[in-house]
Amino acid sequence: TYAVLCILKLDADRIVSGNYDNSIKVWNVNTGQCLKTFTGHTSSVLFVQLTSNSCHKQPKLQFVATVLLTICSYHI
Repeated sequence: TYAVLCILKLDADRIVSGNYDNSIKVWNVNTGQCLKTFTGHTSSVLFVQLTSNSCHKQPKLQFVATVLLTICSYHI
């Protein structure tokens, strides 16, 4: 298994992990189940940040994952 490098609390029931295996995973904290996996990074995910996009009528949450100097955004 690969190591988790960072964790972000999304809400009362979910956390997000940045992982050594180049992925970001959304987890249910009550069940331990992985709800979603984001892939496509070329190296370990060292940092995750939750931001909102105010350009939309209803703000959407995005994850910004910094891998060395690469920034990737994902809509949940």
